[in-house]
Amino acid sequence: MSQHTPKRTLRSGIIITAVGAVVLILSGDIVPDMIIFNEPSGQALLGVISIVASTIRFVAIPFGCALIAAGLIMRYMRYLHDHPFANIDE
Repeated sequence: MSQHTPKRTLRSGIIITAVGAVVLILSGDIVPDMIIFNEPSGQALLGVISIVASTIRFVAIPFGCALIAAGLIMRYMRYLHDHPFANIDE
């Protein structure tokens, strides 16, 4: 594991969670109210966008939170490796 892996994991988790939150906000209120989707021909496109948005928001937020937790745990494990609490040698 390189020195930058915990930081990259934490950063990617924050980005993925933020993208999931933005998709959650947009897909719930803003996208269905657009003029394009009020016509009958736009309803099929709205169905496809709804499926994609639901998949992103239900996968991105838990996956991003898991990456954030993994990044924090890796940083803590790196700290424990670099700063041992006690010597077991007698």
